[in-house]
Amino acid sequence: MSETPDLLPFEHDAYQVRSPQVLLIAPLEEGRKQAARVVELFDVSRWVVFCNKTDEKSEVNTEAYDFWAEKLGSGLAVHDGLKNLESVMQFQKKKSHLYRSEKQLFPQKYKLGLIFEGLSRGKSDLIEDLMCNARFYHIIPIILTSYPRSLSPAVRCNVDYLFCGSRSMSKLGIIYDSLLGEPNTLKEFLQLTNQAETKNSWLVLDNTVRGGNAFSLWSLDGHRPV
Repeated sequence: MSETPDLLPFEHDAYQVRSPQVLLIAPLEEGRKQAARVVELFDVSRWVVFCNKTDEKSEVNTEAYDFWAEKLGSGLAVHDGLKNLESVMQFQKKKSHLYRSEKQLFPQKYKLGLIFEGLSRGKSDLIEDLMCNARFYHIIPIILTSYPRSLSPAVRCNVDYLFCGSRSMSKLGIIYDSLLGEPNTLKEFLQLTNQAETKNSWLVLDNTVRGGNAFSLWSLDGHRPV
């Protein structure tokens, strides 16, 4: 890459990419704020949030619940950690299999969005199954983390949209080494992140793009980057 390309705003193609796997790498507060905007891209009425409790006396993370309840309304459930994830996935698998066996279109009302935020590090077979098969289960998973190294290879290899909100040089190096196949050098990647920062945006990698520029900009204030 001889010079940094002028990046365009990110656009989600709902027809071509119906159940994308989404990863946001950012500090929790800012990442949660932008994740709430990302969910608006998808025509999903049922959302489930999985997060760690901050108070052992509470059944759920009340801070996370209050935030997502305001953003997502009545079609929301919040769970502690990954508890209940297996039952949620099994229900969705059965629904998907039923409509597939009947050769019927999967009803939009049963499409499901799952948000994972601030979870403990470590390998999870359920998360790997989800990221490998989400499109077949009609699930849109959104993972919010500030620790890119906490993700297993199976998760990293199945991300469709990567939103990079980290400003840490060390973490940007980790993101480049573990999650990106392009551009050719870390220097070129940092040039792209610098362009995003100057335009009050995050850098987005769209792994569904074929034969074109996979990078784009996600404006942090909702205005078109200039």
